[in-house]
Amino acid sequence: MKRRKCIDTQRHGSRVALGRAVAGRTLARQSGVELISPGHERSPSPGRTETRTMSETEFWGALRFRIILSGQLPTALGYCDWLEVKRYCIGPPDARIEGLVGFVGRGPASKTYKFILVLPQQVESLDALDWKSLLPDPERPGWVKIEEGLITINAAAD
Repeated sequence: MKRRKCIDTQRHGSRVALGRAVAGRTLARQSGVELISPGHERSPSPGRTETRTMSETEFWGALRFRIILSGQLPTALGYCDWLEVKRYCIGPPDARIEGLVGFVGRGPASKTYKFILVLPQQVESLDALDWKSLLPDPERPGWVKIEEGLITINAAAD
Protein backbone atom coordinates (compact mmCIF):
# COMPACT_ATOMS: atom_id res chain seq x y z
CA MET A 1 0.00 0.00 0.00
CA LYS A 2 1.36 3.40 -0.99
CA ARG A 3 1.61 6.05 1.67
CA ARG A 4 0.46 9.60 1.35
CA LYS A 5 3.13 12.00 0.17
CA CYS A 6 2.89 15.66 1.19
CA ILE A 7 4.71 18.42 -0.67
CA ASP A 8 4.94 21.91 0.79
CA THR A 9 4.81 24.52 -1.96
CA GLN A 10 7.67 26.52 -0.44
CA ARG A 11 10.06 23.60 -0.99
CA HIS A 12 8.42 22.42 -4.20
CA GLY A 13 8.85 25.80 -5.90
CA SER A 14 5.18 26.14 -6.86
CA ARG A 15 4.30 29.02 -4.61
CA VAL A 16 4.76 31.78 -7.18
CA ALA A 17 2.72 29.96 -9.82
CA LEU A 18 -0.04 29.15 -7.34
CA GLY A 19 -0.08 32.36 -5.35
CA ARG A 20 -2.90 34.77 -4.84
CA ALA A 21 -2.79 36.13 -8.39
CA VAL A 22 -3.66 32.73 -9.88
CA ALA A 23 -7.24 33.06 -8.71
CA GLY A 24 -7.43 36.55 -10.17
CA ARG A 25 -6.90 37.77 -13.67
CA THR A 26 -3.44 39.31 -13.28
CA LEU A 27 -1.41 36.12 -13.69
CA ALA A 28 -3.86 34.81 -16.28
CA ARG A 29 -3.30 37.86 -18.47
CA GLN A 30 0.47 37.68 -18.03
CA SER A 31 0.61 33.99 -18.90
CA GLY A 32 -1.89 34.17 -21.75
CA VAL A 33 -4.36 31.89 -19.97
CA GLU A 34 -8.00 32.78 -20.47
CA LEU A 35 -10.17 32.14 -17.44
CA ILE A 36 -13.76 31.36 -18.31
CA SER A 37 -16.43 31.54 -15.65
CA PRO A 38 -18.35 28.31 -15.00
CA GLY A 39 -21.25 27.76 -17.33
CA HIS A 40 -19.57 29.80 -20.04
CA GLU A 41 -17.15 27.20 -21.35
CA ARG A 42 -16.72 27.37 -25.09
CA SER A 43 -18.13 24.62 -27.24
CA PRO A 44 -16.06 23.16 -30.08
CA SER A 45 -16.83 24.32 -33.59
CA PRO A 46 -19.62 22.39 -35.32
CA GLY A 47 -18.32 19.07 -36.64
CA ARG A 48 -15.23 19.15 -34.37
CA THR A 49 -14.66 17.40 -31.14
CA GLU A 50 -12.38 19.07 -28.68
CA THR A 51 -10.49 17.26 -25.97
CA ARG A 52 -8.91 20.04 -24.01
CA THR A 53 -7.32 19.50 -20.65
CA MET A 54 -7.45 22.13 -17.95
CA SER A 55 -4.21 23.45 -16.52
CA GLU A 56 -3.74 23.86 -12.79
CA THR A 57 -3.79 27.64 -13.21
CA GLU A 58 -7.12 27.46 -15.04
CA PHE A 59 -8.49 25.13 -12.36
CA TRP A 60 -7.83 27.55 -9.49
CA GLY A 61 -9.46 30.41 -11.39
CA ALA A 62 -12.52 28.31 -12.26
CA LEU A 63 -12.79 27.02 -8.68
CA ARG A 64 -12.73 30.60 -7.41
CA PHE A 65 -15.65 31.45 -9.71
CA ARG A 66 -17.58 28.39 -8.51
CA ILE A 67 -17.08 29.44 -4.90
CA ILE A 68 -18.28 32.97 -5.71
CA LEU A 69 -21.38 31.75 -7.53
CA SER A 70 -22.17 28.78 -5.29
CA GLY A 71 -24.39 30.51 -2.76
CA GLN A 72 -23.37 27.72 -0.35
CA LEU A 73 -21.26 29.88 1.98
CA PRO A 74 -22.61 32.59 4.29
CA THR A 75 -22.88 35.94 2.52
CA ALA A 76 -21.12 37.51 5.51
CA LEU A 77 -17.87 35.96 4.22
CA GLY A 78 -17.99 38.28 1.22
CA TYR A 79 -16.39 37.75 -2.17
CA CYS A 80 -13.78 34.99 -2.71
CA ASP A 81 -10.78 37.05 -3.75
CA TRP A 82 -7.92 34.55 -3.93
CA LEU A 83 -6.71 31.01 -3.27
CA GLU A 84 -3.15 30.16 -2.29
CA VAL A 85 -1.92 26.56 -2.22
CA LYS A 86 0.40 25.69 0.66
CA ARG A 87 0.61 21.90 0.57
CA TYR A 88 -0.29 18.94 -1.64
CA CYS A 89 -1.03 15.62 0.10
CA ILE A 90 -1.38 12.96 -2.58
CA GLY A 91 -2.57 9.41 -2.00
CA PRO A 92 -4.53 7.71 0.75
CA PRO A 93 -5.39 8.33 3.44
CA ASP A 94 -6.93 11.79 3.18
CA ALA A 95 -5.61 12.96 -0.22
CA ARG A 96 -6.01 16.73 -0.28
CA ILE A 97 -4.61 20.13 -1.16
CA GLU A 98 -4.27 22.60 1.69
CA GLY A 99 -3.98 26.34 1.51
CA LEU A 100 -5.40 29.74 2.28
CA VAL A 101 -8.43 31.48 0.82
CA GLY A 102 -9.13 35.18 1.09
CA PHE A 103 -12.54 36.82 1.21
CA VAL A 104 -13.22 40.53 0.82
CA GLY A 105 -16.28 41.83 2.63
CA ARG A 106 -18.06 45.13 2.57
CA GLY A 107 -15.77 47.99 3.46
CA PRO A 108 -12.05 47.58 4.06
CA ALA A 109 -12.37 44.28 5.93
CA SER A 110 -10.94 41.10 4.48
CA LYS A 111 -10.57 37.67 6.04
CA THR A 112 -8.25 34.77 5.43
CA TYR A 113 -9.25 31.18 6.13
CA LYS A 114 -7.56 27.84 5.74
CA PHE A 115 -8.99 25.56 3.07
CA ILE A 116 -8.80 21.90 2.25
CA LEU A 117 -9.62 20.61 -1.21
CA VAL A 118 -10.55 16.94 -0.73
CA LEU A 119 -9.15 14.87 -3.62
CA PRO A 120 -10.13 11.45 -4.95
CA GLN A 121 -8.11 8.94 -2.91
CA GLN A 122 -6.80 7.04 -5.94
CA VAL A 123 -4.67 10.01 -7.14
CA GLU A 124 -1.03 8.93 -6.90
CA SER A 125 0.87 11.96 -8.19
CA LEU A 126 0.43 15.61 -9.09
CA ASP A 127 1.08 14.77 -12.72
CA ALA A 128 -1.81 12.28 -12.65
CA LEU A 129 -4.36 14.90 -11.58
CA ASP A 130 -7.09 15.66 -14.08
CA TRP A 131 -7.72 19.23 -12.97
CA LYS A 132 -10.96 19.61 -14.92
CA SER A 133 -12.47 16.55 -13.22
CA LEU A 134 -11.71 18.10 -9.82
CA LEU A 135 -14.12 20.99 -10.36
CA PRO A 136 -17.09 20.24 -8.11
CA ASP A 137 -20.52 20.03 -9.68
CA PRO A 138 -22.01 23.45 -8.87
CA GLU A 139 -25.47 21.88 -8.53
CA ARG A 140 -24.36 19.40 -5.87
CA PRO A 141 -25.30 20.69 -2.42
CA GLY A 142 -22.59 20.77 0.20
CA TRP A 143 -19.53 20.67 -2.04
CA VAL A 144 -18.17 23.73 -0.23
CA LYS A 145 -18.73 24.49 3.42
CA ILE A 146 -17.23 26.31 6.37
CA GLU A 147 -16.91 24.79 9.82
CA GLU A 148 -14.93 26.31 12.65
CA GLY A 149 -13.03 28.63 10.34
CA LEU A 150 -12.02 25.91 7.85
CA ILE A 151 -13.34 25.95 4.28
CA THR A 152 -13.73 22.41 2.93
CA ILE A 153 -14.13 21.90 -0.81
CA ASN A 154 -15.04 18.38 -1.80
CA ALA A 155 -13.74 17.51 -5.27
CA ALA A 156 -14.00 13.79 -4.62
CA ALA A 157 -16.99 12.26 -6.41
CA ASP A 158 -19.66 11.02 -4.04
